[in-house]
Amino acid sequence: MGNTNEKSTKGKIDFICGKSGYKVLSIGIGSDYQTPQPLQFHPTCHSDNVQVDGGTARRLESFCKGICFGNRPVRIGEHVTIRLALVATNWSGVLRFGFTCKNPETINATTLPRYACPDLTNIQGQFWAKALPERMAIQGAILSYFANESGDVHYSVDNVSQGLFFSGVDTSKPLWPLIDIYGNTTVVELVRERTLLNNVQNITHTRPILDLPIRHHSLASLRPMEWHHQKGKHANISEDRRTALRVQAEYCNAYVFTGRPLEAGERLVVQVLAIDPAFSGGLTFGLTTCNPSDIDPNELPEDADELLNRLEYWIVNKDVVAKPEAGDELSFLKSSTGEVKFCKNGGNQTTLLHVDATADFWVFFDMYGCTIALKCLGVQIPVSSTTSSASLRVENSQSLPLQPQTVNLPPPPQVVSSTPALPPRPSRQAPPQRPPRRQPPLPPVPPRPSNSSSQRDSLSPNTSSQALDMEYSPLPINSNRVVADSEEANDNANNECSVCFEADVNCVIYKCGHLCVCFKCGLDIKNNSGLCPICREKITDVIMTYRT
Repeated sequence: MGNTNEKSTKGKIDFICGKSGYKVLSIGIGSDYQTPQPLQFHPTCHSDNVQVDGGTARRLESFCKGICFGNRPVRIGEHVTIRLALVATNWSGVLRFGFTCKNPETINATTLPRYACPDLTNIQGQFWAKALPERMAIQGAILSYFANESGDVHYSVDNVSQGLFFSGVDTSKPLWPLIDIYGNTTVVELVRERTLLNNVQNITHTRPILDLPIRHHSLASLRPMEWHHQKGKHANISEDRRTALRVQAEYCNAYVFTGRPLEAGERLVVQVLAIDPAFSGGLTFGLTTCNPSDIDPNELPEDADELLNRLEYWIVNKDVVAKPEAGDELSFLKSSTGEVKFCKNGGNQTTLLHVDATADFWVFFDMYGCTIALKCLGVQIPVSSTTSSASLRVENSQSLPLQPQTVNLPPPPQVVSSTPALPPRPSRQAPPQRPPRRQPPLPPVPPRPSNSSSQRDSLSPNTSSQALDMEYSPLPINSNRVVADSEEANDNANNECSVCFEADVNCVIYKCGHLCVCFKCGLDIKNNSGLCPICREKITDVIMTYRT
């Protein structure tokens, strides 16, 4: 059965998609596969204006009647790759492409219509096609597209994924490529790439993916950590639950979770095993208080941001590594204060976010875009930094008395006195009060004793000088603090909720990122208007923040 030109291979193998197609892993499931013959255009089934020569199709005249087909059905996930060899400028519209479940051998070429869209696509359940955006129809551009098991067609241009093209393809039947050389598109060429096991004879020479060296971490210092058995529908996990692999031809919903929550002070280390440059988008990292055992895999979304709409607590950081490379070692530290730090290949640490240090958080990843295989190397407990913490406390304690002096007073007379009582702070008419939070700061003018004060009149000159000298010394009650108090009031005003004007700002509005309200008011706004009070962008979530 099948084409006699195709070679069959059996064994327990799995696939890793590389730049030119899928390569074999030494782990996986057992299956039978065949090597497909090179894809070419069907030699006889095409429109009147098309001339076919193997893998090249040319429209000879006019701007339509350029429909042609592949000479064999393609597999689910197999890329149909086309080079736009010649693109004109004297017409409008460009290439249309897609699939058909109707065997071209059974199609009468003389009955083909002028256009694939909408003439063929209006035939329900047999033809699926759509026009390439004209801005992407550049001469020499490489177009690649495929259908997945769900009937979704994705495409890329020059190795940059453009995402979902259209849906609804019937994948229960064989699919032949359908191409309409329309408008400004004049000549197209099928590019022969290694698709699904296109070079089986070279598989035995492929280096096993599990042999990737670990360069930046010591295995002796890592304690085992396994992936949780719960996963996204497009993720597979090896028997030892250390390696995760995304299903071929898919680009998302490949979630994997740690087998247990990450404890305070632990550093999780993972390694990127393989990538596929044909897809764009980086690795997604996140934390959740939801036990993965309680998750229904069918409820996990294709867009990780939709996890924020679930009832549990989720934190999502897309593209934590925008352009990963095979062999990259990524570490994620949850500190005892709830600070989550990220490090790549032993480089500098960066703070990603802050969480409640007392809560249990599972780490999860979505092998999205170009990331297609991930290995959990283990967890590491870093050396305690008691010395640095102590030095930081000393530094902070030494910096406390160094308050800026914003009032410059002339040196008072040097008087030696043992007067025990400190006279009241001088005032023009009334005892001084701390400026209200909404008032501008008072001018830096030193207070002067009032002649109308009977208590001040009763003081001797020496005593008055002594009082002034003591009053403007760096004591907690001195008037040098009047401007600093005003500045502190302004800082408090900037940090207070812009809705209730009572509580401090302690949350961030997602996705716009504004910090302007307290958590309670943020939830009230989200449940009512749903718009950020600053930029009026729709509020997706309100995330509590913690100050250190």
